[in-house]
Amino acid sequence: MKAKTSLIPLVAFIAILILIISSREWTTDLLITQGITSYTSHSLFSTGVNIVMSIIAFVFIRKYQLQSLAGIRTGKVQHMWLLLYPLYLILINILFMDEIPTDNLWMNILVLLIYCISIGYSEELSLRGFMQSYLIKAYGHSKKGIVFSVFGAAFIFGVLHLFKFDKGMYGEVSQVFFALFIGVLFGALLLRTKRLYPLIIIHALIDFFAKLDGMGIPKTATEVTPQSSSLMSALITTLIVAPCLVFGIIMLRKVTVKEL
Repeated sequence: MKAKTSLIPLVAFIAILILIISSREWTTDLLITQGITSYTSHSLFSTGVNIVMSIIAFVFIRKYQLQSLAGIRTGKVQHMWLLLYPLYLILINILFMDEIPTDNLWMNILVLLIYCISIGYSEELSLRGFMQSYLIKAYGHSKKGIVFSVFGAAFIFGVLHLFKFDKGMYGEVSQVFFALFIGVLFGALLLRTKRLYPLIIIHALIDFFAKLDGMGIPKTATEVTPQSSSLMSALITTLIVAPCLVFGIIMLRKVTVKEL
C-alpha cells in the first residue's frame, strides 16, 4: 500500500506565506505613515519580500523532492505552442493601458521589471512549484486527484489575494476568480509543458504590462469603499479571464497519471 503523504508541510508552508504577506502589508502601511512613499522604495521592498518567498519555496521543493513535478529540472519544454495562449492577457493589458508616466522613465521601467520578475518567481515557485506539486504528490494517483491538486493550488492563489482588500467587495471577489482561473491555466500548463521557467516569464510579463501605467506613482494609504470596484467592472474582469479556466480544463483532460 502506498504511504499516505502528510499535509502538515503544505499547511506549514501556507502559514509561512500568510505570515510573510501579512508582515509585508503591515510594513508597507508603517512606511507610509512614516512618510516613505516613493515608488522605488516600495517596489524594492516588495521585491525583497518576493525574493525571500522564492527562496523558501525553493527550499521546500528541494526538501520534499518535487523538482520534477515542479518543472525546475533541466529538460526540453514540451508542447511549447500551448504557452502562446496566456499571451492574450498581455495584449488586453496593453489595449486597456492608461497613459504611461514619463518622469524617470527608464529607471522606473527597470525597477518595475525587476519587481515583476520577482513576482513571477515567488508566485510560480510557491503556488505551482511547491503547493500544486505537493498536492499532486499526495493525491495525484488518480485523474480526479490531479484535477483537485490543480484547482486546490489555484484556489489558494485566489484566496491569498484577499489579504490586501483594497478594491471593495466586488473587486475582491473578482480578484479571487481572476487568480483562480489563471491559476488553473498555469497549473495545467506546468503539467503539459513540464517546465516552470516559461510560466515565470509569462507571469512577469502579464504583471509588467498591467502595472506599466502606474509606475512612478508614490505609494499612498488606500481607503477601501464599496465603490472601489463596481459590479460591472468586476464582471468584465471575470469574463476576460474566463477563457483561462476553459482552456485549463481542456488541457487537464489530456494529462494522465502515467506521465506524471
